Amino acid sequence: MNKKLEEANTLGERLYILRENHNLSQDELAEKLNVSRQTISNWENDKVKLDVVKATEISRIYDISMDELLLGRESDTKKPQSKKRSSIRLTIMIVSLIISFLLIIVGIICLATAKGDEASSTIIMGKSVIWYIAILGGAITCSIILFCFFKKK
Repeated sequence: MNKKLEEANTLGERLYILRENHNLSQDELAEKLNVSRQTISNWENDKVKLDVVKATEISRIYDISMDELLLGRESDTKKPQSKKRSSIRLTIMIVSLIISFLLIIVGIICLATAKGDEASSTIIMGKSVIWYIAILGGAITCSIILFCFFKKK
């Protein structure tokens, strides 16, 4: 951010600095905003308050945030939150992926050992169905997690 812009005490000063930095005359900016040159002058001299619609248009023209325009400083709240949320999301996805893989591995091992037992075919069949469902659930969960992970990138 521009040092002069940070040091400006009023919105009018910031508007003047931004216009000068973008090499625009009051007439040129007035034309872009569909207002009179006098309106630009009144804003820059803090004689008239800037409305929200025009402030939004000005921030778009100068490619700055509303915080930069109105407060003279960059917004610092978005970046840390998004990084924090991404790291939490990534941690949850990794833990879920590990649990899903463990579920699949345990299901395969239990199925392999259950087929060797000849104790009761109905019990084995019941356990087998449960482990097949566990394996299928783990595989579906892994697929969803991997899809979400690669979709974000």
